[in-house]
Amino acid sequence: MLDRVLHSRYEIQQVLGQKAGTRTVLARDRQSRQLVLVRISLFPVDVDRERVDRMKNKIELLQSLRHESIPPVLDSFEVETPERKGWAIARPFLRSKSLEEYINPARLLPESEIKQIAKYCLEILFYLHQQHPPIFHGNLKPSNIFFDPKNERIYLVDFGFEPESEKLDLYPLGLILIGLATGVPARDLPKKSGKLQFEERANLSSFFLYWLKRTIDPYPDHCFRSVKEALESLYSYQLILVSHDNFTKPYGSEVTLYKSERLLQVTISSKAKQRFFSNLQYQFRRFLPSIIFSVSLLTIVGAYRTKLLFFLIPVLLVAVLNLLFPSLSFELLKAFSKGDLELWLTSEKVTLSRYICWFKIPVLSPTDTDKIYQIERRNVSLILEEDRSIVIPPCLALIAGDREYTISASPDINEAELDWLAHQFSDWLGLPITRV
Repeated sequence: MLDRVLHSRYEIQQVLGQKAGTRTVLARDRQSRQLVLVRISLFPVDVDRERVDRMKNKIELLQSLRHESIPPVLDSFEVETPERKGWAIARPFLRSKSLEEYINPARLLPESEIKQIAKYCLEILFYLHQQHPPIFHGNLKPSNIFFDPKNERIYLVDFGFEPESEKLDLYPLGLILIGLATGVPARDLPKKSGKLQFEERANLSSFFLYWLKRTIDPYPDHCFRSVKEALESLYSYQLILVSHDNFTKPYGSEVTLYKSERLLQVTISSKAKQRFFSNLQYQFRRFLPSIIFSVSLLTIVGAYRTKLLFFLIPVLLVAVLNLLFPSLSFELLKAFSKGDLELWLTSEKVTLSRYICWFKIPVLSPTDTDKIYQIERRNVSLILEEDRSIVIPPCLALIAGDREYTISASPDINEAELDWLAHQFSDWLGLPITRV
């Protein structure tokens, strides 16, 4: 049992958590009269001295930190019970919610907010890992990360004291973000061949899905090598290239490539349909409770007034369609009007076509392959026209005479994939890449 007053200073108000070897209590500081959180780590009396020294060294490092997202260590002191002894750390009590409270299947956070949380966490971890010596959190879990949406501030608390590494910070962060995206703790998600299956539960862009996969990928060649690399990838919105088979290809890319001596075929799948059905599913989830409540209410009314029920149900359905249709009609049009893009290079002809509603429509008429004299990899450019500006996205262009067979960056293909394709074209055609 612990005394009601710790260190002759901290009056215990409430026990907030208790696990094997660790207790967390809410206390009031007699000196400042402020609420503080005291985390107590207890060990057997015959604990290895090295373990205690490791904890003390880490506490000293934490006390030296000055970061707005890392609550300061206000005090640290020894604690003894008849069976155990240990060490306690006092820090300010945070009134923000922990990320554990945001993992809710009925109220999923939008992707933009999850990305912000990811960036904030990675920036804090990067700061810690750049210290001399490096400091690792070692105990990342939803209950140890607090998020204040008003101030857009993340707080990391309750550091671990066991041997740690940079990988042991990045992997649990990936699991936490997946929990936020699916509304289900990562430990409860199914696995297949040792890999977590979460894609169908998350309404995320393909880039962010594969970025999350790289944070938890068990293969060293596929996962992020450091917090810095993960942060750079998230900032640039590009998938960092990794080695795959005998050529370099963006991890998670859905661009299909077939290459032989006489043929190079590239297929870029349109994600418009996937986005449409994901949005449709999201919209129905939003309105489902209201629909169920309204139908139940109308059923009760109809039990007494059948004619009124027949009149109100069509009105309800029309109202629901009006809520859903404006946000989905444009996406529906795009989903069925924009199909896969396909580029064929043979020893004789080059063709660029798009599939629209299952019909193959040429984007440009074919021309002779031997007329291709340049491969251009163009960066984003901005053109000013009177009072408006036009942004031309990055692209990859095969220039043949007066024609350009162009693949532009879009939600279906990113810049990393364009770079990879440029090298494939260069290797197959025997032409250098010109960067513009």
